[in-house]
Amino acid sequence: GANLSRVDFRGANFRDVHFNGTIFEGANFNGATFRKGNFRDVNFRDTDLSGCHFFNCDFRGADFRGANFYFTNFVGCNLNKTKINKEQKSSLITAMKISIYEP
Repeated sequence: GANLSRVDFRGANFRDVHFNGTIFEGANFNGATFRKGNFRDVNFRDTDLSGCHFFNCDFRGADFRGANFYFTNFVGCNLNKTKINKEQKSSLITAMKISIYEP
């Protein structure tokens, strides 16, 4: 994949994109919207994904360690085998709108 590290994509709108294996390390996607994106094995390390909206995107095997998920939404997305830091767990759960109930 391409190396698009530290590129500024703030507020962009993407549809039917294929970024398999791309390196976005340190890029800024603040407020961007993605519909039907393919992000398999993408490097999102230390990327600003705050305020992003992802609809029906495939993130299998993507590396999100150090990424910012503040006010990020994932709707109908596949996040199997993605990598995150332990500290990011609660922000990703919030971004996916998951509620955790204990008996």
